Amino acid sequence: MGTGKFVTVYPGQWTEREKPYAEEYFAKIKELEDRGPIDVQALISGKIEKGTQGFSNILEVKEDMMLYNAKKYDPENKLYQDDEYAKSLGYKAKIAMPAFAAHDDSFLTAFNGKARDFLAVTGLHHEIEQLAPVYAGDTLYLVKDKLELIDLTPETGSIYRNLVLKTTGSVYNQNGEKVLEVLFSARENLKSYEDPADMGDQRGWESPDWWTRPEHYYTDEEWQSIFDTWAAENYRGDEILYWEDVNIGDMPNVTIDGPIHASCNPTPPYGMAVGGSRTMKELADPAVRAKMTRDPKFGVYVPEDMKEWDPEVPPYDDPRAKMGPPPGAGGPPPKEIKRSIFINFLGRDFAIHHINNWAGSHSWIQNIRWGIMTHPTEQGFDFPKNTAVSEMIEKIPAMAGKKCNTHGLQYDVMKIHSQVYDKYEKDGEHFVELGFWITTINDDEIYEEGGATIKLPSRES
Repeated sequence: MGTGKFVTVYPGQWTEREKPYAEEYFAKIKELEDRGPIDVQALISGKIEKGTQGFSNILEVKEDMMLYNAKKYDPENKLYQDDEYAKSLGYKAKIAMPAFAAHDDSFLTAFNGKARDFLAVTGLHHEIEQLAPVYAGDTLYLVKDKLELIDLTPETGSIYRNLVLKTTGSVYNQNGEKVLEVLFSARENLKSYEDPADMGDQRGWESPDWWTRPEHYYTDEEWQSIFDTWAAENYRGDEILYWEDVNIGDMPNVTIDGPIHASCNPTPPYGMAVGGSRTMKELADPAVRAKMTRDPKFGVYVPEDMKEWDPEVPPYDDPRAKMGPPPGAGGPPPKEIKRSIFINFLGRDFAIHHINNWAGSHSWIQNIRWGIMTHPTEQGFDFPKNTAVSEMIEKIPAMAGKKCNTHGLQYDVMKIHSQVYDKYEKDGEHFVELGFWITTINDDEIYEEGGATIKLPSRES
């Protein structure tokens, strides 16, 4: 057996084990650079085969999947559900939610796992630029445009190879129109034993211990605060929010979704995942609560038929189906296991609902960005900052000095706060910048951060 020591690595100095996989990654970077902008018409006509470097995936947009997501995350929004209403606003028909086709794993390119023994992934940061509507019946082509690898390993050396991986890409429809631009980025932290024999049969995945945060029991008083927050939601809908009426520092009404008993599951090639639970706002009615069971450990209400909580997933072609049962309705897991984590998509999609509540149907979410596991220092993982991405929480006046310091877990609520931190005109259009952050029922436990660039009508237009 070896000493149990880990290899010390230095920036730009690849070990013999790492070197071939670093060369492999840099070759992918160069291949995209040499390709230049993709030939969109060749792509659509089938002259470029799926799987060719840079051409990641095809998505057929189905109406039932569009509606499934809209009803789960933004059920009052007619723009996502009603053709005639959408036409009255100038669209061809109802549109998909902004993130529908931005599938992260079709873009983000991992460093080869053979280069390390252990991997800790933190510092996720993703962005979607919404350039044009997506409609039912569209065929979408997901294309990588650029890969970047940034080595943030400290000059003094570290047992972790700290890599920032960043992919930018485009999504085109069947008419050759670019409907989305995307950015996906993550911090991969690689660690290896000096003696490979020390690895044994250990699992090579490292994670901050998010479960040190105590489990929470929802009291009657907290449930009443949830009901009060629901009652105070101001769904703007048809009422126009004019750019001139927005002020820097404005804080839209807080929204709460949950408690969430199950996260959604990544679902290639969709940018919005399936499975998981919706908000059962009918719980505000005492008669509805009386028909449910109250979990003694968490204080959440559980319906007799979990399909009430987990909307039925439409049929879809899941390329991972052979890996296990598809996600869908089901009861809470056994209480002796750790609470499951929320994937990053989940907070983003409820944040879209929060934004639409405030901005209304006459607005346009030009950009939506979000991140998780930004600062896991409290859990013992002090990695270099992801320098490849823009600041989010730091731009929000109300968040001065605060950090995204935990992870969303089963039975947490999605308590979404936001604040306007900028407004401006550009090319004759009017925009506001809105930062948001997601907390547990206790406002100081932040587990997701983000922001949105929102185009609003102007009285001068």
